[in-house]
Amino acid sequence: MLLLPFFWKDKFWWTIIDVGGHQPERSKWGQVVKDGINAMIYFVALDDYSTESGEETGKTKMDISKLVWEEVVNSDVFNRECTLLFLNKVDLFREQITEEKQYSAFKRAFPDYNGEQDAEQALEYVKQQFLELSTKRSPNNIYTHYTCAIDTEQMNVVWDALQENIIRQRLEASGLPVFDK
Repeated sequence: MLLLPFFWKDKFWWTIIDVGGHQPERSKWGQVVKDGINAMIYFVALDDYSTESGEETGKTKMDISKLVWEEVVNSDVFNRECTLLFLNKVDLFREQITEEKQYSAFKRAFPDYNGEQDAEQALEYVKQQFLELSTKRSPNNIYTHYTCAIDTEQMNVVWDALQENIIRQRLEASGLPVFDK
């Protein structure tokens, strides 16, 4: 578990807690969030569709990521928070999909994929695979972003959106009216 104080744009202090998704870490989630959290951010490495998982034989890291996401997004522990799904490493994913060998690996990982060898179609498919696992929360209440964590300009936009969502949520919880721009 990693606890980071985080100061954003000279306005707010945020505490970011990385609770970890590996099997031994999952039992600790309830303890970490018992005092309440404002947002749950889930990162998926888009390029992990062909990487063998160290947790479970015969599964890819993407398979495990989907299992953990399903557990988290449908958990009563994380039932009211602003939920963000970051589909990360989009730059690597776009490169991989254009390569025949990697595209074949993608088709093996997602045998139901009927789209073309097109990065945007494949990205939308992966996004839908995750959103469909949400049975307790409307996909409309899950904010999804394609990200490249090393692209600081893009991440600034994403963090600004996250901050806005958290502030909106806190205002609504306080009973204050929130108006769209």
